Amino acid sequence: MNREILQVKKKILTAVAVMFVAFIVTQPLNAKADWRQTAKGNYYYIGNDGKKVKGRWIGDYYLNSKGYMVKNKWVVSNGTKYFVGADGKWIPNFRKGWYQIGKKWYYYTSSGKMKTGFFTVKGKKYYCNSKGIMLTGLRKISGKRYYFDSSGAMKFGFRTVKGNRYYFRKTNKDGYAFTGLRKMGGKYYYFSATGIMQKGWQTVNNAQYYFQSDGKSATGWENISGNTYYFTNKGIMVKGLQNIDGALYYFGDNGIMYKNTTITVNGVTYQVDASGKCNQNVNDPSGGGSVSQEMLFFTKYESGPEAYGQTGGDNGNACGKYQFDYRYSLLPLVKYCYSKDPVTFKEFQPYAAYALTEKNKAKLKGNQKFFRAWQTIYARAPRLFASYQDEFAKQEYYDETERYLMNMGINIKFRPDVVKGSVFSYSIQHGAYSAALAVKAAGINNGTSNRSFINKLYTYRISNFPLYRTRYNSEKAEALSYL
Repeated sequence: MNREILQVKKKILTAVAVMFVAFIVTQPLNAKADWRQTAKGNYYYIGNDGKKVKGRWIGDYYLNSKGYMVKNKWVVSNGTKYFVGADGKWIPNFRKGWYQIGKKWYYYTSSGKMKTGFFTVKGKKYYCNSKGIMLTGLRKISGKRYYFDSSGAMKFGFRTVKGNRYYFRKTNKDGYAFTGLRKMGGKYYYFSATGIMQKGWQTVNNAQYYFQSDGKSATGWENISGNTYYFTNKGIMVKGLQNIDGALYYFGDNGIMYKNTTITVNGVTYQVDASGKCNQNVNDPSGGGSVSQEMLFFTKYESGPEAYGQTGGDNGNACGKYQFDYRYSLLPLVKYCYSKDPVTFKEFQPYAAYALTEKNKAKLKGNQKFFRAWQTIYARAPRLFASYQDEFAKQEYYDETERYLMNMGINIKFRPDVVKGSVFSYSIQHGAYSAALAVKAAGINNGTSNRSFINKLYTYRISNFPLYRTRYNSEKAEALSYL
């Protein structure tokens, strides 16, 4: 009897053992509850039964109907609304504003929308990236640089970041860092392509600038490394001959001002003193020009020996030594002078821009502003202005007469300057073509001696213009004295 009982117990224990082993074998090896993540970054939860949990809360996190963690959304659970943030965690008592999740900050609207891009909160501008994370520090956004402080607020104006100086645009609270040449507060600054303020020598659009330690461009006179430079009010380093406050100075191609030397510019020689001022040789009787005094012997009878600076002659019609008339040669002379030396003749700039029309020529008649410009230039550079008047008059009157005579078979090119001067005198008073006709009418040819040339031409002039007899006789006597 006892044995039978023992055999029954043995069978029962064996059956239980078999069933336990079978249960263990059929359970999944990963049955432990755990969070998992897909290749796309979505989180899901595996329960103790080894299955994905769906449509319910796991702690402070909510899983949707597909079993994935919900983020940045309102969730309705059992008739109640809950808001979960960027990390999926429920935010109790949610309302719009800033939320710190982990070590990062996010901003949500009252509807629960996470802000991205630029936006303004209480008058301050912020930027959150595409993931909603608030940015701080120096940042490059859409090709431009911006600066945000530790609170995320955008900063404006001058800022120093890691030892570099930047300027962030204030207008419309744009906030981007300036690049290139910029004018602020009447001064120019230069910023690199990355927005860093530059110092020292910089080349911008083929012009040279010097930016001081505070970033401002140098203007006016500057001593740099023992050399003297001059910069315009726009900060551009000047070169060549410059008129500064009524005095002439010369600067090399490297911008350094010349001192204690002699230079020749546009055919005019200057003595440069220790202060850098360029002084013309006032004792040079030729005035630095290419027309000899023998050829110009007649000019003292034309308008006086020192008439280069006169204005408003002939009732407001003419200016200068040769009485350049507004109806004919005055405007062309202005253009001639300015084209040769726009620095010394800078006051002529607005008039040199005139087109050669009768209407524009008439604007110079009796023009007091123009007369003051003429006198200012003459006071500044008398010899240079005188030489330009001589050269222009010769070009417009004598040279034309010489060409007309050549066409008539009379060559005076190799005659003495005083003989040429007698022809020059006639052309100044009556015109180039009339002077050529007078030479021919006076019976002058290539075989006529120089003395006879002068006598015949003045005899012809006196017979045709007897009112000028006294002047012509004086001119003739002086001309003959040169032979």
